[in-house]
Amino acid sequence: MVYLAKKNGMVVHHTSLQAMFEMDGINKADMQVSDEEFEAADCIANIVDGKIFLGKTTDEKAAEANRIRIAEIDAELDEIDQRSGRPARAVASAIAKGETPQQADISTLDGLEKEASELRKERRNLATFGVAG
Repeated sequence: MVYLAKKNGMVVHHTSLQAMFEMDGINKADMQVSDEEFEAADCIANIVDGKIFLGKTTDEKAAEANRIRIAEIDAELDEIDQRSGRPARAVASAIAKGETPQQADISTLDGLEKEASELRKERRNLATFGVAG
């Protein structure tokens, strides 16, 4: 069993009531759950509306989902950068030689930039909701 109690606005937890008393001076748990239930909640407990709540809050879950999506966007942007290398070199080389770049290279770069622009916009929106990345 896991014994949970509120102390100084936080939740303390112990697997022994005796340890809870000795370490935190608390002789009665506010809540008790099985080890499995506590582990299923990622060993997270918070106080919500004055009560002990197991697991991540809605805000924590949203922030985690945002961090995951931001990481995916960053990987997609890196991949776009890699795909743009060859056509960008071709366009730059043509311009340096005073030649007209191939339309296919310009179109490829325009498409990649449009894709990247949408991803950057999504990333900014996700970061605006309290997730730095």
